Amino acid sequence: MQPSQGDIVCLIVPTDVIATLHDFQRFQFFTGAANFPTAPINIIDAAVGLSPIGQVDVATPLVGYGVPQRTPQESPFVGMAVQKCGRTTGFTKGKIRTLNAEAVINFGGGQLARFRSCINVGTATRLPAFGGPGDSGSLVVTDPDRRPVGLLFAGGGINTFLCPISPILHRFKVGVDDGTGAAPVLGSGRMGNASGPVKQHQFETPLSN
Repeated sequence: MQPSQGDIVCLIVPTDVIATLHDFQRFQFFTGAANFPTAPINIIDAAVGLSPIGQVDVATPLVGYGVPQRTPQESPFVGMAVQKCGRTTGFTKGKIRTLNAEAVINFGGGQLARFRSCINVGTATRLPAFGGPGDSGSLVVTDPDRRPVGLLFAGGGINTFLCPISPILHRFKVGVDDGTGAAPVLGSGRMGNASGPVKQHQFETPLSN
């Protein structure tokens, strides 16, 4: 829906439907913080919607980074500059603070999900934040060359978490559309440079409506 159901108080207006659900990655949940050490691992928080040709554009709004490149950035590094255009916080910039981050996401109702191989993006100060509630699913790209890095899915404030883009493209057999009509670049499925120590951020919040 665009505007989203959160924006229009859950009213479903047929003319606002821009896509229908095609596929999604199912979460593996656990309950109780004491069970964290043996909790199942999630890597991807993503879904694919089917949209008619011409219903959506490949570029961000004018105040944004424009059109993303097709080739994903599979070797991010700490300090890499990134940017995104999201539903809530709009066009923001930040830097990768941590690779190989691990987070426990609280989805409410006692449902916790453990994510590994996350990319942690931060800003110098809490405000303005890189991401906020409703920004989930924003494509984060490198700055300035606009290569896809990951999908924003949790956190907010100083710490915002991304799922690495390559496993997502590989899982759904899709590519990032740059408007040229060229064959999609599926990615290798690698997590990126997850060679550093695991940095845990427990009980973050999902950034979806």
